[in-house]
Amino acid sequence: GVVRDTKKGQKAMDVFDRQTPLEERGLARARVTTIERGPRIVGSRGSFCAAEIPDPMMMPNLAAATFTSRYAGPVDRAAAAARTFAAAVAALAWLAFAPRPAVAAPDASHFTLANGLEVVVVPDHRTPVVTHMVWYKVGAADEQAGKSGIAHFLEHLMFKGTENNPAGRFSQVVAAIGGQENAFTASDYTAYFQRTAREHLETLMRFEADRMTGLVLTDANVLPERDVVLEEYNMRVANSPDARLGEQVAAALYLNHPYGRPVIGWRHEIEALNREDALAFYRRFYTPNNAVVVITGDVTADAVRPLVEKTYGKVPRIT
Repeated sequence: GVVRDTKKGQKAMDVFDRQTPLEERGLARARVTTIERGPRIVGSRGSFCAAEIPDPMMMPNLAAATFTSRYAGPVDRAAAAARTFAAAVAALAWLAFAPRPAVAAPDASHFTLANGLEVVVVPDHRTPVVTHMVWYKVGAADEQAGKSGIAHFLEHLMFKGTENNPAGRFSQVVAAIGGQENAFTASDYTAYFQRTAREHLETLMRFEADRMTGLVLTDANVLPERDVVLEEYNMRVANSPDARLGEQVAAALYLNHPYGRPVIGWRHEIEALNREDALAFYRRFYTPNNAVVVITGDVTADAVRPLVEKTYGKVPRIT
């Protein structure tokens, strides 16, 4: 059984110590503890607290099978270990399915500008920061046959600057204000994000709105970036046996389907990508009516909407 009285338990332990040789005590001895919050699981190495269980009567089978005597005789290590493991699994399973307090859904807002740009605002006032994201509804699955990797390649090229903001300026400003930025491409979307203090939100919007349709590409900045992508391919795929296997498995599973193409592209097709390919893909898919701006952090929809109208609202819709 479980010792619930500390004084009685200690007395029992003292008798046990005097009457039982050390070699027989071994792992049978366990600490005496009060069980005010519920029983603890006892195993071959003493008391093992997998979880605080409010009432063992809620799990009679578990209580009967696993809450062993703290002052038993010599312990069968294998059996005790098995009981302890079973108790831990049962306790964790109980915790996983225990009722949890309902969590209120975020107070998200959604609206659409006249040019078709969708905007989602999710307030979170715990810290005075904001995350600003632009999601384009295009990815590797939208690539033309023979041009695999162009969506990911264009993600790289989006940092090459515009007429108003030369290459590197956007990243320099984000770094100067203590922010973070990155981008990623998948089969069905491409996204760009920045995280900064909330007072810089308009600056982020201005930069992103500018490169939504104002990207300037030349062979001088496209061809070296293609080499960067090829090196990324070497690092992530060519030198990784599991990535190469995954690439072939996906191609076999998705025969004659765009999901069979790797997001980074097939190497021989990446090598052939050029400025014209990138611009054609950019002009077709990078438009306000094919994008969603998501802003979350210490903001409100009422404060965000004028900023969105002022920046993204000026970007022309492409049909």
